[in-house]
Amino acid sequence: MDWIAVDRSSRLRLWRMSGTDVLDRAEAPRPETRDALLAALPDWPGPVRVSGAADLWGLWVPVPCAVPAPVAKGRMTVLPGLTQERPLPDATAGTAAVAGLLAVHPQFDGTLVTTGARTVWTSVSAGEVTDMRSTVTGRLFASLDRPGPLDMPAFDETLRATLSRPETLAAQLASAPLAAPDQARARLSGALLGAELAATKPWWLGREVLVAGEGDLPALLVRALQAQGAAARFLPEEDLLLNGLRSR
Repeated sequence: MDWIAVDRSSRLRLWRMSGTDVLDRAEAPRPETRDALLAALPDWPGPVRVSGAADLWGLWVPVPCAVPAPVAKGRMTVLPGLTQERPLPDATAGTAAVAGLLAVHPQFDGTLVTTGARTVWTSVSAGEVTDMRSTVTGRLFASLDRPGPLDMPAFDETLRATLSRPETLAAQLASAPLAAPDQARARLSGALLGAELAATKPWWLGREVLVAGEGDLPALLVRALQAQGAAARFLPEEDLLLNGLRSR
């Protein structure tokens, strides 16, 4: 069966699929309205399955819950998003990655981290999402980071310092650019991820953690978690998204 997979997260990504095979890929800026999303979709008579657009239709399910079933909206189906009130109010519009993880590993018990403009830590147990924590570390990382080599000892040192004293984050970010370029980049990254781990400790301490995403951030996050003794590893984000959209 031919179908179209769509993810609207940091940007719009589309895959033309034949069963499990990717025939073509395309991407565009993230559409901010329902009309813009509909205009960006191809003129396609077959199934179109969309993740990350729950906010455009007000499709929300409170946690704890199983990954909700998609909802038909005209010629497409849209995966609902998740909301919570405690321990902090939070919401995520994209649920395809969690659905993809559970489609392959239905007994998974741990945390899935999806990075991007927002990093979302999603706790999964007994086939359900139990709670989540979102941060904007990815957005800060993209705005402060510059391409180039990374001094890993400097990264590790700043990570430890900020994790142990997250209240020093602003000072760490201010002092990092004063170092040599490779150390500056490492210190910025280490400070941001140290604060990230401090804010998400209940989601990784003593738990299996799977990290998905693009660019440098996922690998740095896996390194940071492993340095704290966490059982963390990377998973290809595209595989998770397509498995989740296909399984629904």
